[in-house]
Parts: sequence; C-alpha cells; structure tokens
Amino acid sequence: MNNIIKISWRNLLRYTRRTLLTSSLIAVGVALVIIFGGIGASFKDEVIGTITNSNLGDIQIHKKGYVGSMDNLPLDIAIPEQGLSKIRSLLDADPEVKAYSERIRFGAMVSNYAQTTSMRLTAVYPEKESNTCPALTDRIKEGNSDPKTFVQPGSIVIPANIAAGMNLKIGDDAVLVATNKDGSVNGMTFKISGISENILGPQGKDGYIHLDDAVSLLRIENGEITEIAVKLNDFDKLKKAYSRLKSELARTPGEKSGKPAFEVHSWEELSPFSSIVKIVTLLIMVVRLEIGRAHV
Repeated sequence: MNNIIKISWRNLLRYTRRTLLTSSLIAVGVALVIIFGGIGASFKDEVIGTITNSNLGDIQIHKKGYVGSMDNLPLDIAIPEQGLSKIRSLLDADPEVKAYSERIRFGAMVSNYAQTTSMRLTAVYPEKESNTCPALTDRIKEGNSDPKTFVQPGSIVIPANIAAGMNLKIGDDAVLVATNKDGSVNGMTFKISGISENILGPQGKDGYIHLDDAVSLLRIENGEITEIAVKLNDFDKLKKAYSRLKSELARTPGEKSGKPAFEVHSWEELSPFSSIVKIVTLLIMVVRLEIGRAHV
C-alpha cells in the first residue's frame, strides 16, 4: 500500500503540467455542479414559494368530492360546521401547522351599474389568510395592503384586469350578484379597497371579500365553508405532515356513506405549475450528471 502511494505521488510530481490541468478541470467541474445546482434549487424554491405563499397554501382540506368539481366552485360540497370544529381541533394540536385559513370560494357577477362581468371570489378572514399566504398582500398594488385589514366587511379586492376593463378605481362601488346552493339569487354593494395583480395568471379574475360578507351574500346559516388552506412551519416536512393529516381525517367518516368525509391535497396535487417544478428538478439532475461525466 505504501509503495502504491509513493508511486502515485511520484507520478503526480513528474508530470506537473498534466497534474495541474487535470486538477483544474476537476475543480471547475465541481464548481459548475455546485453553482448550477444552487441556481436551479433557488429557482425551484422561488416558484414553489410564489404558488404556495400567494394563494394555495402548502396543504388544502375539502369535503370529499370537492376537488373533482373545483372548476365549478360548488357550494353544495362544503365542510359542515360540525366537521369544521373537528378539523380546527386537529390543526390546532398539530405542531407542524403554523397557520390555517378558512375560505368560501364561489362565482359571482360584478357590476359597476353600466357593465357586468363574471369573477371568482375567495371569502376570508384577512389576518388568517395573510398568515397562511404571506405573499398575498404583496400582490395588492393599489389600496389597502395591510395584512390584518386588507379586506374588511363591505369591501372588495378586485384584479387589475377587471379594474381596467370596467374603469373601476379605489373607493368606487361595485355590486356583486351570486347564486347560493339553493338557487336563490342575492346582491350586495361593496366598496373597492384594493386592486391586485392577477394572482392566477393574466386571464385570472380572482377577487377577495370578507368571509362574513360571503355568509350574508350566499345566505349561509350553518357555518359551512368550502376549503381550508394550511401553512406549515417547515415546508421540507410537507410529506410527513400531509400523510399525518390525511391519516387523521380518514378516521372521520361521512354521515351517510361511512367513507372518509374529507380529502387532503398538497399544493402539488392542486396546481398545474407543479409540473414546471418537476421539469426544473429533472434538468438539474441531468446537467449535474453531464457535467460530472465530462470531467471524469
């Protein structure tokens, strides 16, 4: 063994130029792998953070069957008040849960008395929503962007494309008309308190109102909500927290079916942008392998 080490060392010193060149190539290759890996990981984290911190949260909980009909924003597939109290107890006791926000999501028509268009609305308690999606208020470019008060009873945050298309400004009145789960139509007047970026893309028409206003507008009498968004203390523990929540809620059967009453989904299962993250991760792995082969 000692002889092998001596021979190797002697060869390194004998061919100094080759030794320096080879060492430099190895060093450059390792540096490129580290740099590219860091850039790729940062980009991936930025994409995930933008998605989860602006709208989705890390995990969402719905009544069984809601996600399959999510495009229609159904109000008849909602978490009942009794089920909501069970979920609250579970989330409050989970050390991995940092915050959670109860929401009512529904479709409505918005009018400025001269023009009318459709939009999607998310009704929230502002402080809970800001704790769960801390980057949300950063998307509000005009008006009140205080995380604790960005939407108050009687106010509405509308996306920029609707504000521009209907010539609406901060302080203007807008009428929301919505149909509740029983088919009744109701309307309420709101004052525009904020204008946000289009959170879900250029074609998005997503606005926010206070949850108490949604209860009045939709004539909800039994405390139902449509979803709960959850923020974790440590995003790296997502799989563990997701599995535990799913297992716990699976023990809560529906009143009639006997099957689990609720469904739990991670952000990856709810967002089409998760495929971009997977592609970025795959590219990072491929480039690392290619750089490594080139310098072997």
